[in-house]
Amino acid sequence: MKRHYLMTQDLDALSSLKHTLNDAGLHDARLHLLSNKDAEIQSHHLQTIESLMQRDLVRASFRGALIGLCIAVYGLTTVWLLRWHTSPLGWTPFVFVALSFIGFCIWEGGLIGVQRPNSQYRRFRHQLKQGQHILMIDSLPTEENKLDHILGFYPELHYLGCGVNHGDWLMRGEQQLHKLLSPG
Repeated sequence: MKRHYLMTQDLDALSSLKHTLNDAGLHDARLHLLSNKDAEIQSHHLQTIESLMQRDLVRASFRGALIGLCIAVYGLTTVWLLRWHTSPLGWTPFVFVALSFIGFCIWEGGLIGVQRPNSQYRRFRHQLKQGQHILMIDSLPTEENKLDHILGFYPELHYLGCGVNHGDWLMRGEQQLHKLLSPG
C-alpha cells in the first residue's frame, strides 16, 4: 500500500475531497489528516490522526524493549557463566529480575516516545507551524489511476510525495479504535 502526502490550507477543499474519495471507495480509515488546528478540523467534520499516533510512542517503546532484552540476555548469560543458577533458588529470581528490566525499559522508552513527535511526521513540522494541513491517503496499487484522476480536480492541494504505508493490521486496528470511541 502506498501513502500519498498532500498539503493545503483550504479545509473546504479537503472536506470536498474526502466526500469524493469516499464515493470512489476510499473510506475514512485510509484518510489521515495532520494539523495543528483541531478546532477548525472538527468544524469541517474531518478526522484527524489520533493523538497517540502523532507521538513516537510505539517506536520508542520497541527500542526500549530491545535495550531491555539485551540487558536481560547479558544478565542471564552472566548468571549462567558464574553458575549462580545452581543455588537453591535456581533461575527464578534471575529470570524475574531480567523480566523486570525488560518491562522497565519498555516503560521508559514509552515515556521518552510520548514526548517526541512521530518520526514519520517530523518532516512536516515546518508546514504545520505555517498553518498548513497535511492529508495522507493510503491507496492500493489498483487504485492509483483513480486517485490521480480525482486529485487532478483539486489544484489547491500540493503533492508532497509518497511513502510506504505502516501496514494494514495497524490501519484496521485504528479503524476499530475509532468505531469504539465514536459515540452512537
